[in-house]
Amino acid sequence: MSPTARKSSQTVAIGAVTALAVALTGCSSEDEQETDAEYAQVCVNQDTQERVDDNQCDDHTHSHSNFGWMWLPFFLGNNRANTIPAVGDRISSNQQATREDPRKKDRSTTTVGTAGGSVSKNKNGKTSVKSGTSRGGFGSKGGGSGS
Repeated sequence: MSPTARKSSQTVAIGAVTALAVALTGCSSEDEQETDAEYAQVCVNQDTQERVDDNQCDDHTHSHSNFGWMWLPFFLGNNRANTIPAVGDRISSNQQATREDPRKKDRSTTTVGTAGGSVSKNKNGKTSVKSGTSRGGFGSKGGGSGS
């Protein structure tokens, strides 16, 4: 094989590997958020206890608003991991959510993506929130109609 042909086949192989890596990145079934925080801050419809998009809440919530911040501990008693609800899901009583801002007691908080997710400790000892939101790839469903 001539040096030009060999270089051309190496370029094709590298291009194919790069394309495969880019394609597989889009197939990831989970996004992961790593944090040192102790609580997840989520916006909730106070009437229905349903999580809503964080832009429905702000730090100056008016008394006539049905939306307000709630905080969920990442870990419950006996170091059991909590689950953070997705937008549209209800906050359940066993999630031990509070309306009292934990930062007032020097506890750290963070926001969590709209997909919510499962909580665990990762190999670095940090809190990890993994969402189950599909980003495409084989076997994923796309679109749909609302009703």
